[in-house]
Amino acid sequence: MEIIPKPKRKFPSPETIFLYFTVLIFIVSILFSLYFWFQENSKKRELSQIKEKISSLQTPEIKKMEEELQKYQDKISYFSNLIKDYLFYSKIFPYLEQKIHKKVYLSQMELDFENSKILISGSSPNFYILSQQIEILKSDLSLRPKFQAANLGKEGEVEFKIEIEFNKNILK
Repeated sequence: MEIIPKPKRKFPSPETIFLYFTVLIFIVSILFSLYFWFQENSKKRELSQIKEKISSLQTPEIKKMEEELQKYQDKISYFSNLIKDYLFYSKIFPYLEQKIHKKVYLSQMELDFENSKILISGSSPNFYILSQQIEILKSDLSLRPKFQAANLGKEGEVEFKIEIEFNKNILK
């Protein structure tokens, strides 16, 4: 028997639970921040020690060699930039050689690199092979052929002139 009644247990209100929860999150975030701050400082110290070791191992000869290597590296990068945009005019010949029909013979070629044009003259055994040659040139997207003239030769072959405009990317 109880003479003094015990007060009923009260459950904490949601506001109180939320308050405790936020305080706990705040404390945990501060602890994490401190942990990461100490980690950062320790890594900075390690890094500075490693840099000191590296600098102590470098002799004047090594430093001089590194400077020379850097000069060569700068020259190489400068030359690479120059050659990257250089046009190799001789690349047009093997490119055209692949595009010329095996029964077509070229007798003359005039090159105009400023206007990206080539004027070729030659002969083919007949008109059918000449039309095949023109189709081969038209099928290449880097070339734009324009048929100039065609005549019958002394021995029955077809003599022709074709002007070809080409894309300068062929020359790179």
